[in-house]
Amino acid sequence: PSSVRAMFSAVRHNKPFWMYVSADALTQIGYGCFYAVLFVALDSYWGLGEKIPIILVTVVTVQLLAVPLSLRVAKRIGKHRTWAWAWMIHAVLMPLGFLFEPGQFSFWAFLLFASALTVLQAPQMVFPMAIVADIVDYDTLKSGQNRAGSYFSIRTLCNMGVSALGSSLGFFLLAAVGYDPKVSANAAAAVAGMLVTLLVMPGVFFIAAAVILFRFPID
Repeated sequence: PSSVRAMFSAVRHNKPFWMYVSADALTQIGYGCFYAVLFVALDSYWGLGEKIPIILVTVVTVQLLAVPLSLRVAKRIGKHRTWAWAWMIHAVLMPLGFLFEPGQFSFWAFLLFASALTVLQAPQMVFPMAIVADIVDYDTLKSGQNRAGSYFSIRTLCNMGVSALGSSLGFFLLAAVGYDPKVSANAAAAVAGMLVTLLVMPGVFFIAAAVILFRFPID
């Protein structure tokens, strides 16, 4: 048995763990913000509400198919670098969404764009828990103890909290810019604010996470 205080005390000096937690937290905030606004934008801005099931089935399938590619890249450059480069490229590609104006784009081109983004999200599905396992091994090497339960518990606790924070941030920013998905036409400034929240703001968090991941010391 271990108290919460003892659990945090056991891991507080593990620098790689807190680097990982910082990067993962930034990732989850960006991720939460992106997906909170995405479905609003798909339905009320791009008018793709009826095609959301097609989009979801396609991107999930593409993401699953991208997992072996992520693993192959990781064998060459490491898990943390693969994850970092994926977020960097993701952040760079997202603003291309500004090119898709309602009623003036090919749905298949949009689906290709969404699929490209989801390929870059595959490392997020594969590597975080594996990296925590590496950190547990590092702690065992240093301390002679197996504290895997503490590490995975703290990671899960932080993950849930910052995911909720990211979603809240997305909805808060929509309200702040005055975007209302229930009206037929929003003001240009509100639309621009919604698109920045969706296509730029998450990228800021992804790039910050990538910077930390590039410096992660366990390869």
